[in-house]
Amino acid sequence: MTTLDGADRPLQEGDVVIADDKGPVALAGVMGGAQSEVSEATSAVLLEAATFDPRAVRRTAKRLGLHSEASHRFERGVDANGLPYASARASALLARLGGGALAGDVVDRHPRLPEPRAVTLSMAGLRRLAGFDIPLEQAARHLQSVEIETAPVSPGDESITATAPTFRPDITVEEDLIEEVMRLHGYDRVPARLPAGRRAPEPSPEALADRARDALAALGLGVMPNALLALCASLIR
Repeated sequence: MTTLDGADRPLQEGDVVIADDKGPVALAGVMGGAQSEVSEATSAVLLEAATFDPRAVRRTAKRLGLHSEASHRFERGVDANGLPYASARASALLARLGGGALAGDVVDRHPRLPEPRAVTLSMAGLRRLAGFDIPLEQAARHLQSVEIETAPVSPGDESITATAPTFRPDITVEEDLIEEVMRLHGYDRVPARLPAGRRAPEPSPEALADRARDALAALGLGVMPNALLALCASLIR
């Protein structure tokens, strides 16, 4: 098919396209086709709001070397639950700014909308990654401020369940919730302290003797008896 930039793009199995009865009219999530391009003679526009498999979009864009603004967005995932709002806003702007009028009803063909994802946040995990205690109630308030709903926190609770909205596909595990809490709490409020560690190992006698030999050689002394080396090593210790 020929895309909007005038280039002929070879298609292969696995590419996702938008098509009509005559064939493909757009590379889904990458670029529209020249055949369906809006021109000065266009009088009617069919507006489609859709979401596509991010992996398929990424494969097609990479194979064709065609990295567009659309591919950058769809490669990262687009919230299917936001499509009705996006299409309503786009159609209203087209009608108002383009001097047109809306015609017909909305047709929804989405097979199954994604469900919000539930992720557990524990006090132990929060303390382990943050390095200090953040009250669970405060963590819940931080999450709720960015539309991540949480279950009510009761005294003595060691964990809560957070529900990430579908427009936050980056929230999948507990560490993602902790990152949000830390970002909103303020990284500058994290206390500066060294991590816990063990004592440095004691130097071996051979290492002390080597240091004594190097020190004596630096002073211009030649080969030294082992007894003298042992004495110098004890002084270094």
